[in-house]
Amino acid sequence: MKGKEKEMYSVPEILISSILYLSLTSWCCYLVFLSSLEKEDMLSFDLHPSWWFGRKMDDSDYEWRYWADYYTSNILFYLGHMLMGLIFNLYLEKGRIYTNIVYSLASLTYLLGLKQLTFLICNVCVVYLCVLLTRRKAVVWAASLLLLALLNMQGTSSFIVSRPLCQDFNACLSQFLN
Repeated sequence: MKGKEKEMYSVPEILISSILYLSLTSWCCYLVFLSSLEKEDMLSFDLHPSWWFGRKMDDSDYEWRYWADYYTSNILFYLGHMLMGLIFNLYLEKGRIYTNIVYSLASLTYLLGLKQLTFLICNVCVVYLCVLLTRRKAVVWAASLLLLALLNMQGTSSFIVSRPLCQDFNACLSQFLN
């Protein structure tokens, strides 16, 4: 045989696996739903209406609110990654790597900001050079820990936290710690 041929899975195997997975997942979700209905009276705090099918939720956890707002406001970028990956896997395999890099850099620039993305890329390059030059685990760990310690220094932390979203999270974190 010339070249590599893709292994094809049989349609009945995929269909049976998908049906089994969906039915077991649905059953588990239904059991959790029934259990939450039974225990709803035991809660001692007020629940607020949520976005999900009229269910109630506790929004007293600041971290949950932060990450839920963050992901719901940026869901289009995640969907874009999934759709682009699917389209390029099916139709244009050769351009997949370059388009993923360009899309990732564009979405990270929007989400993090240019300064933060540059800082992140520089950290990754330093660790990569440590791996490339030394090939020793201890040196890579030391470089990674030094870069992590660099995040807590006054100059770099004020440099990194210039986006309003990060400032809100740090304000919530400082309220939680005090």
